[in-house]
Amino acid sequence: MAKQKESTWSTYRKLMSNLVPAMIFVPVFAAGLFLFQQDKLAQSVGFFVASIVIGIFAVNLLGLFQNRRMHAELKPLIHGRPEPNWFVGVGKPGGVGALDPHQDIGFLLLSHSGVEYVGESARYTIPYAEIIGVGYKVNAHSLLGLGRWVAIEGKHDGKPFMLLVEPRTHPTILQNKKEGARLAAEIRKLIPKR
Repeated sequence: MAKQKESTWSTYRKLMSNLVPAMIFVPVFAAGLFLFQQDKLAQSVGFFVASIVIGIFAVNLLGLFQNRRMHAELKPLIHGRPEPNWFVGVGKPGGVGALDPHQDIGFLLLSHSGVEYVGESARYTIPYAEIIGVGYKVNAHSLLGLGRWVAIEGKHDGKPFMLLVEPRTHPTILQNKKEGARLAAEIRKLIPKR
C-alpha cells in the first residue's frame, strides 16, 4: 500500500508557528508572574510589558515557521506558469482557524483573465470582471500590528464573495504586510473600470 503524502500545511507546522515564538516570550511573562507573587510589583510590570514587546518581535520574526520549505514543496503546483505570483495563506470570511488564520497555503497568480489561487487543498479562479474591489480586513496578525488580509471582493451570478489572502513571500509578517499593499495595488490595476 502506498504511503499517503503528508500535508505541507500540517497541524505540526501550524502548531510550531505559535510555539516557537511562545518559547521566546513566555519565560519573560513567567518571570513577571514570579516577581508579582513575590510582591515586587514594579519589577513584575516591567517584565509583563517586556514580554508583550518581545512577543510581538518573536511572532514577526518566527511566526512563519518553515515558510521557505513550504514554498519549495508547493512550487510544483504552478510549474511552468509565467504569470506574476505570490505565495499566500488564504482564509474564509468569518472563518478562524484554531492554530493559524491561514486555512490553506498556495500561490495567487495574476493571469491575463483573472486572479487564480492554486493551493494545496483549494483552487479558485476569479475573472477580473467579477471583482468589485480590493481592500483590507483584520486577522489575528493585525491584533499585533503585524499583518492583515488582502480582501478581494466581487459578485458571481449576483451573489457577493470575498477571497482573503495574506502574502507569505518574505521571512517576516511585517514585510508581508507591505507586500500585501503591493499585491492589492497590482490587482486594482487589472480590474476593468466601471
